[in-house]
Amino acid sequence: MRKIIKIVLLIGALCSLCACAPKINNVTLSTNTCEIVQDETYKLSYVVFPENASTDELVWKSADESVATVEQDGTIYAKAVGQTTITVSDGTQVFSSCSVTVLEKSAYLQLNEEEKTFVDAFLLHIDAFKNPSSVEIRNVFFVPATDTTTDFWEVEVSAQNGFGGVSNEIYYLHADTGFSKSILPSNASSGYDIDLINKAIKEALDD
Repeated sequence: MRKIIKIVLLIGALCSLCACAPKINNVTLSTNTCEIVQDETYKLSYVVFPENASTDELVWKSADESVATVEQDGTIYAKAVGQTTITVSDGTQVFSSCSVTVLEKSAYLQLNEEEKTFVDAFLLHIDAFKNPSSVEIRNVFFVPATDTTTDFWEVEVSAQNGFGGVSNEIYYLHADTGFSKSILPSNASSGYDIDLINKAIKEALDD
């Protein structure tokens, strides 16, 4: 008799739990399209119907995980430039979807910390050139501090001159004291990504 009572109570408890958490019949996402920069994340907010339904049964999926993946809380991680679709379902029925476009990171964000420091310092002085948009970095050489000098960069720059032509000049660039012409080039290579540095400078000028 006691065993029967326990079984009845267990069944009643299970029925009570089911009654408190009805099955989801629809999900509305906060957006159906989004753009995310590569290596960044974006969390999709959503509303389930009925409102008191449990979200444990939701299944999030990316159509192309090489472009973006999605966590089971709706957080999207952008992995590579491209497009994919994020869906949310109960495992059989798709409730909603979001078209995701992953954009390339800006050139500045792709720079390492040393390159960013150089670009920040160089942009402070770019208006010293007659036509800043014509500026192109040809080479950069970092010179560490000594007992008598502070850190500086030796920079080879190609830019439009005052006569309508283009000149190549070597400059000393000090992060704290300014910008001046150099007498002789070092002919040393910094190991910096010059193409990416030029892209970052162009992006800053276009903003």
